[in-house]
Parts: sequence; structure tokens; C-alpha cells
Amino acid sequence: MLSNLTWIGKPPLVFVGLDDIGTGGRTGLVCREAAQELSKRGYRKVSIYSVKLVNPDLLGKDCENTAWALAVEADPGLVLSIVGELAVEESIQDSNPGAAILLDSPPAEELVALATRATREIVSREEVYRVAEAYDVELWELGGDGAGVIGAFAAAVLASAGAATEVPFSV
Repeated sequence: MLSNLTWIGKPPLVFVGLDDIGTGGRTGLVCREAAQELSKRGYRKVSIYSVKLVNPDLLGKDCENTAWALAVEADPGLVLSIVGELAVEESIQDSNPGAAILLDSPPAEELVALATRATREIVSREEVYRVAEAYDVELWELGGDGAGVIGAFAAAVLASAGAATEVPFSV
């Protein structure tokens, strides 16, 4: 479990994906808040990314289904603590928040293939768990039914592959 590790020497580049914290851009706000907190603590290479996902329920509506990720060179346990706490605090009652964590990049081709599929079609949680486990990607269901792990997985993997949109932020 990443939260129990202590890193000696240069910490890894940690990618954390988040999805389904709530409505109105709440997930992106949580990523930005976590990135700002990590930057204030002196951590380097802090970046935020967004990934548009497929959601047939939104067809014809003026909204999008976006998952978010942040990347930071830091102790994974610290990152999980900060991001997880913010995600749980900020999630709304009817949300199904999830997080995904992977270290360094580039990710395996099978990870990228599944994450890319999640941007175009519905993928099952079971498939995401199977592939994530095979490549040591940690998934965390943070509330509700935890379905947000699918989008969180896609965001973390695509950010680590350089295939997500980097979003500027300020400290």
C-alpha cells in the first residue's frame, strides 16, 4: 500500500487521478487545491491535467464528463493523504468519488489502451481493476459506489503517458 511507504532519496513522480467528486467542476477544484498545497510545501514538478471521458447520459446536454489528475514529485503517502482528504471533504452526498495512483511514467501499453478506450466508450470497473492490478496502479473508492475509479484511472494513466491536457494553475 503506497500510503505506508517512506521514500529515501529523490521521490518518484506520482500521478493521482480523481473523478466524480461532485458537480460544477468540483473535481478540478480539488485537484487545483491539492496542487497549490503541495506547491506551498515546496514540492516540485506539480502539474494538473484534465481528460474528457465518454458519458452517454450527457449527450445533448451542455456539459462534459471530465476526470482530473495531478502529478508531483513527492512521497506517494503524503500525496495520497493530501488529495484523499480533500476529495473526501469536498465530495457531495450523491457522488461516487474515486482515485487512482501510479508512479513515474511512461505507463504500460495495456494501461494506455484501456484509459484511451475510457475516453471513447464505457469500460467496466472490473476491467479497470484487472488491468490496474496487473501493473501496480492503486485504485481507491472514496465514497458512494466508487465508480469514479474508472475516470480516475484514465486521468492518471493518460497524464503519465503525456496524453492528457495540462491545465495551468497558480499558487
